[in-house]
Amino acid sequence: MSGFELKHTHAPKSKIIFNSLLPDTDEAVKRWLQKKVLWEGMMKSTGDFDIRHRFLHYNLRFCGIEVQNKIIATNMIKMKRLAGKVSVITGAGSGMGKAMALLFAEEGAAVVVADVNQQAIEQVVSDITAKGQRAKGVVANVAIQEDIDRMISTAVSEFGSLDVLVNNAGILDNFKTVGELEDELWNRIMDVNLTGPFKTSRAAIRIMEKQESGGVIINNASVGGLFGSRGGAAYVASKHGLIGLTRNMAATYGLYGNIRVNAIAPGGVDTSIQSSITAPSELGMKALNDTGFAPLGKPEQLAYVALFLASDESSFVNGEVIAADGGWTAR
Repeated sequence: MSGFELKHTHAPKSKIIFNSLLPDTDEAVKRWLQKKVLWEGMMKSTGDFDIRHRFLHYNLRFCGIEVQNKIIATNMIKMKRLAGKVSVITGAGSGMGKAMALLFAEEGAAVVVADVNQQAIEQVVSDITAKGQRAKGVVANVAIQEDIDRMISTAVSEFGSLDVLVNNAGILDNFKTVGELEDELWNRIMDVNLTGPFKTSRAAIRIMEKQESGGVIINNASVGGLFGSRGGAAYVASKHGLIGLTRNMAATYGLYGNIRVNAIAPGGVDTSIQSSITAPSELGMKALNDTGFAPLGKPEQLAYVALFLASDESSFVNGEVIAADGGWTAR
């Protein structure tokens, strides 16, 4: 076997794992061990490295395996946080969605990269697959039901399940106030920011509730969903509605015990969405400026919040809204 040696100890006969059953490569052994109860027990134990290291060796020896190379044992402890999971991320062609897609893939997830921009999708998928990771691109507008159906079904047909849905796609409204809003803009904002996540979540839930492992839904709600002046009337209303939807799904499907729904509320983030602010309302911008200076975050910083919520590390977090705004709303 490459890289390390496994040998049997005096463990109970029923626990001995024979050499003929062991895979031939380091990576294969990691995947094989991951499926074992002994590995799951270690992963659910303490976060302290030394204790986890001893716990791993104890369980391996109990099952008749002794790891001779401690470096390999250390690598086993550092298993990917989303190993074996399948995720769908909307608005994944740029900004926060792209950062999430790249990070999720790095952490072991198969990623369905969904966006309205075909070229952007292809670039993200290429970036992921170039590293030997798994990704599939889907051109999808969350305001169109047929696109949603294709996006969700792709996860199952290509990768076998749907474990994590990130409703990240969203659009701004130029900070238009109620008196300035036309029906067309109101409807467009609602279709993408609220009705879209509702429909994608509905499709995902119908799959997750049939899976033994359940699933996780993460909604990008924005601090606009928590306060009144971090966006125009339509944007703020849509994000408040998304938080309400998040909490309702958490309260209802959380009763299953294996489905969690949470939201992230980013503040200012350095993404291309800023370029969509072309003719902002004077009154809307005055209200925004009245909130004080807003720190500008990086997409990667928000991606790590999503990773936490997608992983088993947040298994006791359900129905929450995590503000990630550099302290903007703390003042």
